[in-house]
Amino acid sequence: MKPLKTGIIGAGPAGAWLASRLANAGFEVILFDPRAPWKKPCAGGLYTVIWDEFPELEPVKTLGLAGHKARLVTVKNDTVEIDFTRPLYIVDREKLGEFLLDQARASGAGFIPRKIEAFSQTDSGFEISDERGEHFQIDFLVGADGASSLARRRLAPGWSKLDFIFTLSGHVDRVVNFPLTFYFFPGFAGYGWIFPGRDAVSIGIGAKAGQYRAEEMIGLINQMAGSAPELGKKEFALGKDLSPAMIPGLSLRTLRNQKVAGKNWALVGDAAGAAHPVSGGGIHNAFRTAKCLADLLIAGTPELYQEKFWSFCKEELLVPCLWGPLFYKTSMQDLFAKMMVRSKSARILAGELLPGGKVKRGKVLNALLKALAETLF
Repeated sequence: MKPLKTGIIGAGPAGAWLASRLANAGFEVILFDPRAPWKKPCAGGLYTVIWDEFPELEPVKTLGLAGHKARLVTVKNDTVEIDFTRPLYIVDREKLGEFLLDQARASGAGFIPRKIEAFSQTDSGFEISDERGEHFQIDFLVGADGASSLARRRLAPGWSKLDFIFTLSGHVDRVVNFPLTFYFFPGFAGYGWIFPGRDAVSIGIGAKAGQYRAEEMIGLINQMAGSAPELGKKEFALGKDLSPAMIPGLSLRTLRNQKVAGKNWALVGDAAGAAHPVSGGGIHNAFRTAKCLADLLIAGTPELYQEKFWSFCKEELLVPCLWGPLFYKTSMQDLFAKMMVRSKSARILAGELLPGGKVKRGKVLNALLKALAETLF
């Protein structure tokens, strides 16, 4: 099959990596993005399992800071430290984006730093129009343009407000020496973080969209900052210090009905809703969905992508969709707090799971049962 001329809207991790892979395989690829590489004040955590699956990304490690332990502040205000079985790397998203975009260009992909305003389906593919009114004819369209994806909104069923996680986050330009810190708050169905990086500290908070006012969440961020004197005395404010963002956190119903492919088009990464529905982490799954689509396009079988995506969802996203809402119930958060303090088994399990470790479900269940016994008796 002749390689398809592919237009990719969005040059974030999924779009840029996909462009590199396809260009290396002989495809003509055009990347469209008016901002890339951009500074994104997110947590920036990269699981080490990424390099197991994508060894070509090994140089990214040098851009980040390896975290070897975590500090959990529970709803009971207990502080627990957990040793990771493998490090979690904190990488500045602008540096990651620059690396991936450079790789795409070096592979032969074209890059047009302009916004796509519209597209229409043709007999042989799509016609794309950018903000300057220039038109491009392509054979295959990929939406890699994030949670607010134009491609998804035009081609796939809509999402509800509850299918998004609302985050507020920012950076403090300091080098500090304390563990990655997760905060849980009484009555708050989400979590906050302070993650030290190589050159700055990421601080933020996230919860299901529409559940809390921004002012409440800013208050919790300032509560976190107040507990970390290493950051200096600082009050955070929206706009000046903190940026809002929506990331996917799909409900089970939306996930089951999610359409990610059709005639001559497909969605990857956050545009496909591939982020973790509890943590909001999406970079690993961005690479995984991009790889799946790349493999199918190169094999000449992109029509299999919808089926492959659902298999991915059942393996990676289905269970979190089910247990995620339960985890933030008050009674479960109280139990979680007790387990972290009282149970060595719970802390060991957390040390495997938090940095993205793949733990067999049977082992997880056994560890949880042992942790319950250590907690309750």
